[in-house]
Amino acid sequence: MLINTLIVVGFLAAWFLLSPCSPLSIWPGGACAWKPAKSTDSKAAPMKTIQPSELQQLIASSATVDLIDVRSPAEYAQGHAKGAISAPLDRLDPRALVARRKAAPGQPIYLICQAGGRSATACQQFLAAGFPEVHNVVGGTSAWIAAGLPTETGAPAACCTR
Repeated sequence: MLINTLIVVGFLAAWFLLSPCSPLSIWPGGACAWKPAKSTDSKAAPMKTIQPSELQQLIASSATVDLIDVRSPAEYAQGHAKGAISAPLDRLDPRALVARRKAAPGQPIYLICQAGGRSATACQQFLAAGFPEVHNVVGGTSAWIAAGLPTETGAPAACCTR
């Protein structure tokens, strides 16, 4: 019985270390269908970020800035960065937003939410749609307000929420 157990344990140890399909394999890569494919997309751009104070400096310098708030209309109405337009994440259409932007083509689009999570998701949607010049506002509206930057309240304009 002990010998049979040792044989089974030895076989499993050898499989785990030597098989290219094993999660503990000593072989790099492996050709198993259940292993996730490694990304070979060298074009994947890292997400860019900007601090709320830096963005406010751009706005104050009279630069035309596209700031998009991806929170729900109710959250937007409670208070948002001054000049931000509402485009809720669940209805986000990067192509439509780029088509009607205020800033010149090629200029960054800035995305903001409450704390940075939803706007990071929105940035990924813009990147996937082929628009690499998107920046996530670090800390979102919470950081914007904490920094004492200008805010507005009120419902989003009908043109911006689709």
